[in-house]
Amino acid sequence: MSSDSTPLRKHPIHLPGVQSVGRSRYAMRVVQQPNRARMCGFGEKDKRPIDPPPVVKVFLTGSSTDELSELQLSTLDASRLVVHCDLWSSNQSEDRNLVINPASLQGFLATRRGTAESSNPVQDIKPSNSEWRSTASPKGVPPKSANLPYKPLMSVIPLNDPSTTRTLVGSLSCSTQILQDDQGKWGCFAVFHDLSVRTEGRYTLRFTLMDLNEENLGMGMPGLLSVQDEVFSEPFTVYSANKFPGMTESTSMSRSFARQGIKIPIRKENLYVRPKEITSEADIKDTD
Repeated sequence: MSSDSTPLRKHPIHLPGVQSVGRSRYAMRVVQQPNRARMCGFGEKDKRPIDPPPVVKVFLTGSSTDELSELQLSTLDASRLVVHCDLWSSNQSEDRNLVINPASLQGFLATRRGTAESSNPVQDIKPSNSEWRSTASPKGVPPKSANLPYKPLMSVIPLNDPSTTRTLVGSLSCSTQILQDDQGKWGCFAVFHDLSVRTEGRYTLRFTLMDLNEENLGMGMPGLLSVQDEVFSEPFTVYSANKFPGMTESTSMSRSFARQGIKIPIRKENLYVRPKEITSEADIKDTD
């Protein structure tokens, strides 16, 4: 499916401290779609980048060609156009940005087991919905009902609840850059080259474009940014380690951006160059 046919579905933008102000001057399209990834798990060192790296292109709204002219590109401060990426379900209906860390869940369950063994069995009976409401006292006053023994708030809501962590890791926000694509055309791009997903499944990425130009900052009011556009990628699959089919050959767009200094890992299909066989700078780039 062409990236131009990707449906644009609007959702409320929930970036902290960000509100949409002013009229949109810019829009986006995904010009390199994510296809697959191997889940990176919950370690902090094992990163498995989404393949190929997603790329969005910024263009003008209301323009006959949609493209930024060479003059516009030469005067554009691309660093002030920032794109934020977050993770959504494959049907674009729910965000998938947080997941429970299994390590914290194990500690939580162990604590709960220890509490259950040291407590009176009667005190471990969970109250019904109506009983929850009847015991909700803002001052912590014990309930008067003789059928419901009072339990301190600490045992009702443990302080060591399982913690959540981000499902999508890496550089979630980046400034746009003026780059040449694989056809030699200049444009304004945002390249997400180091995104990883902790858990397997089917997902889509949502990209939100913000304009940080001073005239769009709500007349000096802090916390107001100009949200220009949002767009979703096509769905992609994150595999477990034993099901992952492997990385694909690097695209011509990725190669073009890598030659311009973007840190994209470049691969050759069915070819591995050992370190001792590296004889040129080009070989070094191909094995990064």
